Amino acid sequence: MTLLSTTIRAVLTIAAVALCALPVASASEAEAESEETEARSVLSRGEFSPKFSLHGFADATFVAEELSIPNDDGEREIGFFLGEFDLYMVSQLSERFSFLGEVVFEFEKDGETNVDVERVFVKYTMSDLFWTSFGRRHTPLGYWNETFHHGLFLQPTVARPLVLRVEDNDGVLPIHSVGVDAGGRKFSGPWSLDYRGGVYNGRGATREVVQSFGDANVNKAALLKASLLLDRSDHIRVGGMVYSDEIPPNPDAPGIHEEMDERIYGLHFVYEREQLKVLTEYYHIGHREPATAGSWNHRGYYLIALWQPWKWKPYAGYDVLDLEEGDPYYAGIVPYHERILAGVRYDPIPFLAIKFEVRRDNRSESEANGVAIQAAYTF
Repeated sequence: MTLLSTTIRAVLTIAAVALCALPVASASEAEAESEETEARSVLSRGEFSPKFSLHGFADATFVAEELSIPNDDGEREIGFFLGEFDLYMVSQLSERFSFLGEVVFEFEKDGETNVDVERVFVKYTMSDLFWTSFGRRHTPLGYWNETFHHGLFLQPTVARPLVLRVEDNDGVLPIHSVGVDAGGRKFSGPWSLDYRGGVYNGRGATREVVQSFGDANVNKAALLKASLLLDRSDHIRVGGMVYSDEIPPNPDAPGIHEEMDERIYGLHFVYEREQLKVLTEYYHIGHREPATAGSWNHRGYYLIALWQPWKWKPYAGYDVLDLEEGDPYYAGIVPYHERILAGVRYDPIPFLAIKFEVRRDNRSESEANGVAIQAAYTF
């Protein structure tokens, strides 16, 4: 992708945002000027304070797993794992401007604690038809990544789907992005169309890097996504997305000597009625390196069904990550991983979830059977 085409695409995106906002802005210039005058007066009197709220998430998990490797005695892993300590904050800056931040403390195997700013952005909401935000956020890939975020209390299962693991945990998708995006929703009776697009810093030279301080090349990642929603006794959400980027070269990695083309296509479907919820997503990732004429195609998908009649919520799922071997960008990740899982989530109080899950993992060169018990909560 050339610099010219990338620039044109960015200009078109910004122009579309400006056109959406123009009619309202021109019709309310006097009102905006009056609001600014009043705001300055409030600040000068020391009466202004943003409406700030702080919440948090945390979790702990017990895992017992037996690993089977051909021509080997196998291994057993039994232990407790302290998950993320997540601080989630929002602030209503004005009627139309808001702020969201999320800071996560991660506990590593070597005993160290890392602090990551996972999300931080300011958002302007003009109406249902148009909003825009600027900063770092979860990439709007489909359903899961925009709905459940980092607090494991929010999600039905113990772990995220394999294809949606975060970047520093063998992730294959750009879970986080830094840039600008815009979107809105158009209503028509019980149906609505949710649409959005964004321009972001692209992927880093390695898959673990989220480029929060500039971009390693001049090409920017671009995303378009649309979802059709039905809101009646049946709740249905179905849609798709496309993501385009140029991965920068990495001199330290064999096989990535020039920029690598990346195209990601995704589909998502959610069905919810009374006590049943079904959610599924499918992703296709295509990489092409012109220097070596290398081309790789990867896929990942999951299907989870959740029955939620009472505080006890049984669920079952099927999860697959299938990588074509030889892609240098995904070096070190197990090429094939299939997971079959079943479990039950128990919510004794509104702010605490206890999950019991059994699962079977089939990997390229090993198999594993395991049990996980997790306590996840919000405060």
